[in-house]
Amino acid sequence: MCMAQATAAFITVTRWLHIDNVNWFRYLGYAFTCSLMQAELVVLIAPYVPCYSMNAVGIVLLTHTWMVLGWIGSMHEGFLFEDASWNMFLESGQVSELQVTTKGIFIGITAAGLCSLLFLQMPFLAMIFFCNGGLKNEDMPPHYLKLMATVWLTWPACLGRQWSLLNCLFLFFNHFQAL
Repeated sequence: MCMAQATAAFITVTRWLHIDNVNWFRYLGYAFTCSLMQAELVVLIAPYVPCYSMNAVGIVLLTHTWMVLGWIGSMHEGFLFEDASWNMFLESGQVSELQVTTKGIFIGITAAGLCSLLFLQMPFLAMIFFCNGGLKNEDMPPHYLKLMATVWLTWPACLGRQWSLLNCLFLFFNHFQAL
């Protein structure tokens, strides 16, 4: 992971892959480091994780895929929905009025993947930790929950523009609560 981060830092500093003064390599750097971080959470409690090999490889591939899709989505200009459909939605409140753009599709897939990691995979790993003795079990890493909490709380904030779909959903639900 250190080598991937060092390579990303070198490419960032030398401004390779900067397009219109935007560092596009940042997202690819996230794709490598974040997927390895998710694998580390599995590896730390490996003896207790069912289907350990499949789980570790699968989570790396899925996280990497979601991050690359988020990178592709961030390269598209515009909003997540067609402007006209967004205005009609705001007036009528009908979700069927919304027409998703290509950017919205890519960012939506990435946001769904992120949510599955945050609300399915990581709680699953925490449950495995607790069901197998947690801190009382000497085989378990003593700071595992601290690491998991750090990843759970900071990882979404690192994704910047990819998080915009969830912000959009927040506005959507606030709109309906106001009605």
